[in-house]
Amino acid sequence: SKNDFDAIGLRALAHSELITRLEVLDLSVSSLGDEDLKALATSPREGVLRELYIYINDIGSEGLRALLESPLMTTLKKLHASYNAPIGAGVRPLVEASPAFESLESLDLGRCEIGDHALVAMVSAPWVHNLDALDLDDNDIRDEGFIALVNSPCLASLTSLRMWGNHVSADGIQALVSVELGTKPLKKLQLYGN
Repeated sequence: SKNDFDAIGLRALAHSELITRLEVLDLSVSSLGDEDLKALATSPREGVLRELYIYINDIGSEGLRALLESPLMTTLKKLHASYNAPIGAGVRPLVEASPAFESLESLDLGRCEIGDHALVAMVSAPWVHNLDALDLDDNDIRDEGFIALVNSPCLASLTSLRMWGNHVSADGIQALVSVELGTKPLKKLQLYGN
């Protein structure tokens, strides 16, 4: 359901004792934008947050970057940020500057208008080999981005890859089946609607 949080409420949460104990925080479907996430990121406290759900908001790369650079996010394992503002052009500084991504195991950026160029940048980041699950549904990803993904260290660690609703052709699938799988071979692959 829709909440009526704003930057004031999130800043209060960020500076409270409660934030240091939360392991799961769900702020989905709350009409949040970049300024709201920046307010939450002002927390001076280190937390134990393992899962963050911020899907179906209006959060772009600025808000996401500010939040992930916060001390609250250093223990983050799962980020579900699908159905947000386009972050495609802002993904490179996001993945280069975010220490939170180093412990990330599950990333959902479905319907965030990632595109090929942003995906190529993302899969070259040093943290991608830690991912176990990656959801990039409906992001206008074509063969260029998909082939970069399957040739990256990311694929060797993935057990789940969701890529439905993109534009992957037979060339992309051929690239996928020709790579050597890593130690945690892919067990779930969703490519429908390509």
